[in-house]
Amino acid sequence: MLTQLIIILLITNLSLFLILRMIFHKHLDGAIKRLQKLHQENLDREAKLKREYELAQEEHQKEVEKGKQEAARIKEIAKESMNRLKEEVLAKAKEGAEEYQRRARQDLEKRQLSFL
Repeated sequence: MLTQLIIILLITNLSLFLILRMIFHKHLDGAIKRLQKLHQENLDREAKLKREYELAQEEHQKEVEKGKQEAARIKEIAKESMNRLKEEVLAKAKEGAEEYQRRARQDLEKRQLSFL
């Protein structure tokens, strides 16, 4: 009687195990396939985003370099303008000084003539 009970329990447990395995195996396979598909999609997105990031970095670097070149060009133009302006101011100052000296000499000559 005890052996019959043990045999019945073993058969019942084995049957239950096999039935549950069949039921959950389908669900687990489906879930694993969905997870694999999502994982692949994420890997694809990651690769795409990485390429976009690298392109953006390259474009950013080009823009920075372009900005540096533009700044150097503007600096050079400003330097040339400053030198031209400096030369003009010095020339006008020299002309003004020469004019001042000429007038001072004329004044001096007039005063010397008026004393004589």
